[in-house]
Amino acid sequence: MNVINERDWAAKTAMRLHIWQESFAADDPSTRGAAVWQYIADALAELGEMDERFRVTSLRALDEEFPFYQERKVLEASARNDPLLVKKATEASPLEPTDAQTLTERLIQEASGLSADRRESIAKQLAEVGIVLPQNVAAGPVAEALSRNEVSMHLTVPEYKDEIARLGKTVEKIQSTLGSTKFQAGKVIHLIRSMQMLGLMSEQFLQLHPQVWAMWEKIVTNHQYTTSFHKPALSPDESLAQFLLGAPSTKRADVGQMVSKTFYLAVAAVSAVETAGKEFAAWFFDKFGPQNIESIVQYESKGGDSTPQDYWKHYLHLAETYSTEELSEQFLNLLGRNMLRIIQTKKM
Repeated sequence: MNVINERDWAAKTAMRLHIWQESFAADDPSTRGAAVWQYIADALAELGEMDERFRVTSLRALDEEFPFYQERKVLEASARNDPLLVKKATEASPLEPTDAQTLTERLIQEASGLSADRRESIAKQLAEVGIVLPQNVAAGPVAEALSRNEVSMHLTVPEYKDEIARLGKTVEKIQSTLGSTKFQAGKVIHLIRSMQMLGLMSEQFLQLHPQVWAMWEKIVTNHQYTTSFHKPALSPDESLAQFLLGAPSTKRADVGQMVSKTFYLAVAAVSAVETAGKEFAAWFFDKFGPQNIESIVQYESKGGDSTPQDYWKHYLHLAETYSTEELSEQFLNLLGRNMLRIIQTKKM
C-alpha cells in the first residue's frame, strides 16, 4: 500500500466509497448496505499493517472527508434510505458524550500514548483558539498529565519555588547570551528544542575535548612550556552525565570550569594559528630565502667570486639539515607560544 499520509488515504477512500454507493443506488437497501459495509471492511484492511497511531488518525481524517458513521449523518440521511447501515453504524460506533470536560479527560488519558510531534500539534491547535496556559500560572490538568506521564519519565520537573526561580534565571541568561532583542515580550523558549540543542552541544563537546587537549599536551611536552593551564581531571562524559543526574559529588563550578577551559583552548588555537603561520613563513624565508643564502655564500668565499652552482650547493646543504618533522615542530612551537600568550590574558 503506497499511502503517503493519513489524509491522502482518507480522501481516496471517501471518493471511492461515494462512487461505490452510487453504483448500488437502485438496489435493495439490505443488499446495498451489505455491499457498502463489505467495502468499508476492505478499506480498513488496508490499514492492518500500520501502527495504531496511524490507524486512529486515518479514521479521524476519513471522518472529516466522509463522516458517514456519525450520528449527524446517520439520522439526517442514511436513516431514510438504509436502516441496515444505521443499525451497523450505531453498533460499531456507540454515541458518547462530547462536552468539553469529557473531551479534556479523554485527552489526558491518551496523552501518554502521543508522540512528541503529535502533542506539539495539539498544543498549537489549542493555542490557536485561545486555550493556552498564562505565564506564571500553575499548569492545568492536561499539562499536569503530560508532565506526569511523559516528562517525569526522563526529566525532573521543578516543584519548589527556588527551583523554578533558578530555572527562570537560567532561561534569562540564555536569552541575554543570545541577545535579549531577539526575544520579544511574551515569547518563551521551546523546551523540546532546548533539550535537542543540549544534546547537540554535548555531542560536539565530547568530540572536541579529547582532540584539543591532545594537541595542547603534545605542544607543551615537546617544547616544555611553563604553564599551569593543564587538562581538567574530570572525565567529560562521566562528569556531564553525573551533573545532569543531579549527583551532589559533581559540582556546577567544576563542570563549568572543564567546559570553559576546553572551549577557551579551542578559541586560543583558532586565534593563534594565523599569527603562528605568519611567523613560520618569516622564519622559513629567513633560513631558505635567496638573500640569506647569498649572504652566507659571499661570507664563506671571503669576497671572492661566487657562481650559481655555489648558491645551489649551499641551498641543498641547508635543506638537508631540516627534516619534515623538524619543520612541523617549528610551526607547533610558534603555535604553542601564541596560544600560551592568548591563554595568559584570560584568567581561568
